[in-house]
Amino acid sequence: MNNDLKIILGDYESFVQSHTTEINEKEVIYYITLKRTIISCPECGSRMNIKDYRKCKVIHNMIRGKNTSLILKKRRLVCPQCNKVVTEENPFTEKSHSRLSQTSEMES
Repeated sequence: MNNDLKIILGDYESFVQSHTTEINEKEVIYYITLKRTIISCPECGSRMNIKDYRKCKVIHNMIRGKNTSLILKKRRLVCPQCNKVVTEENPFTEKSHSRLSQTSEMES
């Protein structure tokens, strides 16, 4: 893992399953897939299954004078018992639907 990504991830490095980096003249984009965790349904307590994946763009602080973004491959999960659908949490934002990283929110 490169040094810039280690700085971005900080304590969350252990949550990352895989990553790739794209660098162009204007920005740096990190594509990140989080490790799968076992999640119980908030409604009935059953173990949830993967339904599909969605990409979520999270804006981060500038690094080395370039805009920096994280593209998270988030899992959507479905309960086989009650059909409740939830999106897995990510450790990079304060709120699950936020588009700013926690670090960016602190500096705003």
